[in-house]
Amino acid sequence: MILLDVGDVFGGSGEEGRRKAEVTIAAMELMSYDALNLGEGEFLFGRSFLEEQRERVSFPFLSANLVAPDSGEHPYAAYVVEEAGHLKVGIIGLVSPELYRGHELVAQDPAATLRTLLPEVKEEAHFVVVLAQMGYAEAVELIRIIEGISVMVIGDAGESATEPVEINGALLVQCTHWGMAVGELQVTGNTDGQVIDYQWRSGVLDEQITDDPQMVELMNRYGE
Repeated sequence: MILLDVGDVFGGSGEEGRRKAEVTIAAMELMSYDALNLGEGEFLFGRSFLEEQRERVSFPFLSANLVAPDSGEHPYAAYVVEEAGHLKVGIIGLVSPELYRGHELVAQDPAATLRTLLPEVKEEAHFVVVLAQMGYAEAVELIRIIEGISVMVIGDAGESATEPVEINGALLVQCTHWGMAVGELQVTGNTDGQVIDYQWRSGVLDEQITDDPQMVELMNRYGE
């Protein structure tokens, strides 16, 4: 299993918002996340705060199209490769320029970014997953014009998680807003990056889910 977040996990403002962000990152580390894509929310408290959170965890913060405005440098990893069964899975992070309104970095065009990056990723991975903070229509257009995407997971689409949509042989999956559910996509793929079969379910996080003792302890510390 590969555990991923499409981003925008920070929220709120002031000291309370910062504390929520810190405990969120701590919880993700406790859950052994494999990667976090950076959305606009991760920059609510500035780059220095985000860097502090990155130092606290073992999983990478991803962004293929956020660059420094002066140098063009990419301060975050564009992708990471994870193994799942017999497949090597390349995971790319993106944010739409329409959604990113930060001033410390610049969001480059997602399509141009993928055209440049995908050949490199496909040399290392069989299967490509794109995590993207962008709207549904923009994601659909991206899949239609860019070949080589196996699965795209989007946030900020304004809708609840639904069944995956197949577009040009790729799967497009939406996240549920406010973390009210966890999506689980089981994919059977091949080394050519093709989706052979899949199963999808969305688990609602309600009172029927048993609390994890370590997570309860973390939340209690946060509430002190």
